Amino acid sequence: MKKRVLLVIGLMLSLFLITGCGKKEIKADTKAIESKARMMMALLESADINGLKDFQESSDFLKQSQVAQLTSMDANGNYISLNDTKLEDFEGIVDAWVAADKELGAFVSADNDFEIEQKGSDTTATVKVKFKDRDADVILAFDSETARLENMTVNGDYSRGEVLKKAGLNTLLGMGTVFIVLIIIALVISLFNFLPGVKESKPGKKEEKEVVKPALEKTVETVKAAASNDAEIQAVIAAAIAAYAEETGQDSSGYFVRKIVRRRRS
Repeated sequence: MKKRVLLVIGLMLSLFLITGCGKKEIKADTKAIESKARMMMALLESADINGLKDFQESSDFLKQSQVAQLTSMDANGNYISLNDTKLEDFEGIVDAWVAADKELGAFVSADNDFEIEQKGSDTTATVKVKFKDRDADVILAFDSETARLENMTVNGDYSRGEVLKKAGLNTLLGMGTVFIVLIIIALVISLFNFLPGVKESKPGKKEEKEVVKPALEKTVETVKAAASNDAEIQAVIAAAIAAYAEETGQDSSGYFVRKIVRRRRS
C-alpha cells in the first residue's frame, strides 16, 4: 500500500516538474515595441484633431484601409508597421487622443525617452507628454509575444486636491441624479389620482360611523314606541337588533334578550 502511495506521489511530482519546465517565459522584443511606440506617437503628434474626428465618423472599410497603410522606416532604415493593430484597438487609441485634447488642451511636446516595462504577457511604453493645460503620461500597451499595439491611456497629472474635487463633483452629480429621478417617480405616482377609474372610494371609519348611527337611532325610537309589557319589549328589542344586523350586514343569530330590568329615573 505504501509503495502505491509513493508511486502516485512520484508521478504527480514528475508531471508537475514537466509542466513547469515546459512553460517558456515570454520575452518581449523591447526594440520593436519602442519603435512602434515612437511611430504611433509621431502619427498622433502630427495629426490634426479635426482629421482624427473625421476618422472617427468614417466607415469601417475606410478606417481599415487607413490602418493597413501604417508603415514607415526608422532612422536606422528598419521597417516598422502598425498594420497588425486591430481596428477596434486603433479606434480606442484615436478616441483617447481626442479626449486628451479636449480635457488637457492641445499637444505641445513629448519627451524622447520611453520607459519600457514588461508584466507577463503585457508590455507598456510610457512617455511624458506636455499639453497646453497640463502634463500627462501616455501609456502604450503591447502584446509581449507579438509586439502588437493594443491600447493607449492618457493619464493627466492632477494634484490630490483636484482629484478629490473631481471625485466630490462626481458623487454630488450621481446623488443629485438619483434624487431627481425619485422626485419624478413620486410626481408621476401622484398624478394617478387624477386618472378616471383609478381612485376608488374605500370604506373608512367615517362611513362606518354614518351607517351605525342611523341604525342605533332607529333602534331607540323603536324601543320607545313599543308596548309597556316585557313580552312586547322583548319582541321589539329582538326585532330592532335583527333590523340593525340586517342593515349593517352582521349575523344576528347569536343575540338573545335574556332579561329586562326597569330602572326608574330619579
